[in-house]
Amino acid sequence: MKPKVRSSRRGRRRRRIIFGVGGALLGVLLVAAVFVSLLRWQARTLADQAPPVVYGDEMEIDEMDEERALNEVLARYYDAVSSELGLDRLGSYHVGGFYILPDDTRLEFSLVKKAPNQVRFSINRRGVRVIQAFNGRTAWEARKFSGELVDATQRDPEELPELMRNAWATSDLYEPGEKGLTLRYAGKTEYHGRDAYEIVGENVDGGIIRFFLDAETFYELGRISTVQVEGEWIEEESVMSGHAAVDGFVFPHRVDTYRGGELVQTQEVTEVQVNQGLFDWFFDKP
Repeated sequence: MKPKVRSSRRGRRRRRIIFGVGGALLGVLLVAAVFVSLLRWQARTLADQAPPVVYGDEMEIDEMDEERALNEVLARYYDAVSSELGLDRLGSYHVGGFYILPDDTRLEFSLVKKAPNQVRFSINRRGVRVIQAFNGRTAWEARKFSGELVDATQRDPEELPELMRNAWATSDLYEPGEKGLTLRYAGKTEYHGRDAYEIVGENVDGGIIRFFLDAETFYELGRISTVQVEGEWIEEESVMSGHAAVDGFVFPHRVDTYRGGELVQTQEVTEVQVNQGLFDWFFDKP
């Protein structure tokens, strides 16, 4: 019987040794796992604290081929004007202010847009408010006098070319294909004393738009457009300044418009509201 007892004791000792080694091994594994997790956490923390990657670190835009340069400039522009939120997050906005004419006449205006292409524009002149709108399907025009609606007439969108050119809620440079625009990169140039990247867009109707994006901020400095006005092709330049972010989206707060080299109007923005929520009926004809 004693050998059996000794055998049982040896078994218990073996089990204790095995369990002891196993426990130690498990402890080592747990410490290793914690250590690896700590290293991973430190790596993530360092990555979060690291400065953002600067576009063009490996290759300057001027060294890229035309297609890659176009994509690079547009990507930086999208990030700049949307604070990296993404322009697809811009659902609607309202811009208000004044048009200032060369004779210092000030005309109050309001511009409301809702994605993708609903727009309502109104301007007040001598007590009469003229309203033009497009609800994504049909266009209309109305007049108000002393707050009372005088008339409202459905119009062919082609009869309101200026309104239709500006119907899209997002920039012409965002999803240009939907806007009938083909883009190409035209290189780095100087625009009103600032280094700028030039992008040329050709519209389906034959019109040309030259966009100038600041080489440092990538905000749009201005554009030169060839547009049809009353059947004639004219060159129109819009010079943009006073860029400021509103709820994460950047808007120019001053736009000077020139035709034939002459200043025809200045748009002075005094109010911007973003994603306030708009019902579609707001753009329908009353």
